[in-house]
Amino acid sequence: MPLPLSFLDRLPLARGAVLVFATQIAGVILAYLAQILMVRWAGAEAFGLFSMAFASASVLAITGGIGLPDALVRLVSEYRVNEELATLRRLVSASERVVLVSTLGLALLATAGIVIYHGAWPALSSPAGATLLGSWITAPALVLFTLYTNVCRAQHQFLTAYGLGRVGRQLLIIGGTGAIAYLHVRWLDGVALLLMVTGSIFVISIIQRTHARTSLPHSNADGSSPAEVRGWIRFALPFFFTHGFFALFRQTDLLLVGLFAPVEDVGHYRIAMNTAAGVSFVLAAVNTVAAPRFAADHVQGNADALRKTIRRVLPWITSLSTAAFLILAASGPFLLSFFAPSFQNSYVPLLILAGGHLFSACCGPVDTLLYMTGHQRTAARIIVTSVAANLLLSVAGLLLYGLVGAAVASAVCMVGWNVAFVRLARQRLGVDPSLLALLSTGR
Repeated sequence: MPLPLSFLDRLPLARGAVLVFATQIAGVILAYLAQILMVRWAGAEAFGLFSMAFASASVLAITGGIGLPDALVRLVSEYRVNEELATLRRLVSASERVVLVSTLGLALLATAGIVIYHGAWPALSSPAGATLLGSWITAPALVLFTLYTNVCRAQHQFLTAYGLGRVGRQLLIIGGTGAIAYLHVRWLDGVALLLMVTGSIFVISIIQRTHARTSLPHSNADGSSPAEVRGWIRFALPFFFTHGFFALFRQTDLLLVGLFAPVEDVGHYRIAMNTAAGVSFVLAAVNTVAAPRFAADHVQGNADALRKTIRRVLPWITSLSTAAFLILAASGPFLLSFFAPSFQNSYVPLLILAGGHLFSACCGPVDTLLYMTGHQRTAARIIVTSVAANLLLSVAGLLLYGLVGAAVASAVCMVGWNVAFVRLARQRLGVDPSLLALLSTGR
């Protein structure tokens, strides 16, 4: 049985952050193990094919979500505070329908484009064929998984959102990969990896959906009107141009590597990206817990509470993120050696990307602060500009310096949008969530 929200709201922020951080740590360790097993049993080329297809499906899921999964974190928290329970149930039901229809529509367009470009249906084992498969089965699974992870997150069901999503999913992937290897099945290639990962996402998303919907307040809500749904979509679009474009930022990097480099390099760069993201574990954990709190404080007009929360969590974010960066810098080659000898070439890109994540951590939870306080439209313009710059810089970097050039482009753009976000927070909210501001005030 889920805990009542009134109890969960009284949980200290630090305890919630520790809970999320613990599940993230466990999930990342298991994800790393799962990737090692996939590379060792399927090979670098198959893992690269899987990475390319999964990145393509992620792009479709992010675009098909049109920002609704991220907007739910704010809307669910707001409707709970205002006790608009009937509206809350209508919101979740309508969001599920909209994101599924939108994602499948994009899958149809992607299928038509690929078939027209190739002049025929591509072989399933080719990058184009694997991309088609991912469009129809992986993208819908991903968009539902993201939607219900955020519904559970907004209701403070952190174990359901992140225990299942981070830990349970990776355990299923490890079990599936191990079973195929144990049975000596010879088709453990990129397509098989994609099917196995997609299956795990579907299972977890179904469990999350059941828990989230049974935990919603009961009401005699009628179906949503078209005008109401259009209003939610308009509200969500700026989140797509912020959170969505940030996620697209990661996936388009992989797609560009697939276009301008051998398919094996897609796997190399994916491992570098995923490993470097470990530097921002603490920031991600705090953002997860703080987002509903920021939204509630903003609705209640409690600006002092926003400042107090940031001052409390920022030292932990920066100190632990710096420690993570130093550990990765020292142990990077050793960690990469677990995959295959060729993956040690990813160390320099890993270090550059980790530096970008460290800078983000030193800017504090600024992006979540802006999104949850009604400044998502201005933040969206910053993110769109950064993503466009990253596309241009990444293409140039890949052509000139390979994976190192792509990593430099990504890190530069990370620094750029964080600086712009901090300036925006100072101007609009009178709050500077960065480490520099904390050090200058001596508090």
